[in-house]
Amino acid sequence: METSFFFMHLKSIIGYLLLLGFLVLSCWSRSWIVFCLLMVSSIFVWHPSANKVLLYKWRQLPLIQRKRWEWIPIVSVGVILIWFVNSFLFSVYTIHSSSMEPAISSGTVLVMNKFKTGSARSINSVNNYYRLGGIRGFERGDVVIFHFPEADTVFKDHPCENYHFIKRQCDVTKTFSPILKCKVMFQPVSERPLFIKRVIALAGDTLQIVDGNIHVNGKESTVNNAAVDKYTVNTDAPAQVKEKINKLAHSHYKEKILQVVEIHQGQVTEHKLRSFLEKEGEPLNMPDVYVFPFSPYYFWNASYWGPVVVPLKGNTVALTLRNLPLYRRIIETYEGNELEVEGAVIKINGKVAKSYTFKLNYYWVAGDNRPHSFDSRYWGFVPENHMVGTVSALSF
Repeated sequence: METSFFFMHLKSIIGYLLLLGFLVLSCWSRSWIVFCLLMVSSIFVWHPSANKVLLYKWRQLPLIQRKRWEWIPIVSVGVILIWFVNSFLFSVYTIHSSSMEPAISSGTVLVMNKFKTGSARSINSVNNYYRLGGIRGFERGDVVIFHFPEADTVFKDHPCENYHFIKRQCDVTKTFSPILKCKVMFQPVSERPLFIKRVIALAGDTLQIVDGNIHVNGKESTVNNAAVDKYTVNTDAPAQVKEKINKLAHSHYKEKILQVVEIHQGQVTEHKLRSFLEKEGEPLNMPDVYVFPFSPYYFWNASYWGPVVVPLKGNTVALTLRNLPLYRRIIETYEGNELEVEGAVIKINGKVAKSYTFKLNYYWVAGDNRPHSFDSRYWGFVPENHMVGTVSALSF
């Protein structure tokens, strides 16, 4: 008797479960499409007579029309399911750079997990931006995919060229590039190209690079072991050691008469090769004009950078002409304010500003293949609304 009762009401039970599922998804996703599906589903659950009406009309149709129409709900459900998964859960992304080699090579197809950290919504407006509830936030060491922050301004006819880099290059060399005559246009966050890097420091972390080694909150970062660095092999190293180094290296080649290798720091430590290698890098206090924040106030380069506290949402910093280069792009571009400097006075939205409170969290990212990675060292912080998701699976 109980079993027959269950089967008699099976359709109703399934309907109520679907309705509950749509209700949960509608609340979580805050999506009007899911809300509409909830409303449509409720009609058939709470008004079973609607099924009888549709079934009656269905039987009145010729057989050929029935076969054509029966594909509509199947295709519709498939399209909605694909849209939902792509928007809120997972996406597929193909790598087009070598910055994460050898772990992830160019051409690799990746599964991007948006659900783990919560899908980002309203990313084009800093005031309306929010993230859906996820399992956790971004963590140090995560391989992440994000919209490239410097792609806010692009050449209309040359969208793949980096406008900001070319302009900096012309300012440094005191030359003019013909491409600067081309029309430029603003590109919203959602249309900026996707990059892949590893999270090095989170909002609120104190970051410093010393002799190419990354230090976070005063300690050498564990992500250093994942990084490939460039070394020169000592000329007096035994032949068998040189051979071993070449086998372990991601790549090796000659520069003039010297043997150069690009190898994981972890392998250098594990195989005790440090005494046979000399890390290549820039010397202390030798400023690099192409390293963020591109200011004569900072004698920083890719090997020696910081210390700097990565901007944290709600934190307030005192603004001075000296530290303004670190935060100017955040204030103007990422958080949508008007900034002016009149002599020694800084004005934000027409008012004198001696401090600034951040609206977003920011991240510092870098590629594993450091000698060939265009990362935060060269363009700065990544705003949270640019972060799309983490790499859930390396490839398939």
